[in-house]
Amino acid sequence: MANHGYIARDGKNLSPWDLVAGLKACYNLSTSFAFFLSIGGFLLLRRIRNVDLHEFGRHGRIEHDASLVHKDTPKGQEYAPIEIEPDLVDLLLADAKTGKEEGEGPEFGEKRILMDATDVARARVRREKECPKLNGLHAEIAR
Repeated sequence: MANHGYIARDGKNLSPWDLVAGLKACYNLSTSFAFFLSIGGFLLLRRIRNVDLHEFGRHGRIEHDASLVHKDTPKGQEYAPIEIEPDLVDLLLADAKTGKEEGEGPEFGEKRILMDATDVARARVRREKECPKLNGLHAEIAR
């Protein structure tokens, strides 16, 4: 949201209301759902004052292992890695369907990768099997 200007571009000193406004504008969420996510995030971070965006990447609070395209947080590290892991991207794409649907792709009939909710669920299950078990709260959030 910061990259596109929905919240402060520097991601610093964000209030719950900043996040509500950003979530609504960026993702077209209802006010109540944006409020739930924003306040829930602050509670999981154990913060009542404004936060910096990077704090949401603190391991074991909101961020958890089993990301679809990032390595798990190394033991003893406070923050999750932010680099995209090419091998995990390849595995994610392998979980997707491919096809030659007429009229799709940059050129008519070109083979392309199609990914739907079932494919993402398949990838999620695969990653969860590869990673240490999530605690109950994080397992529910990841669902």
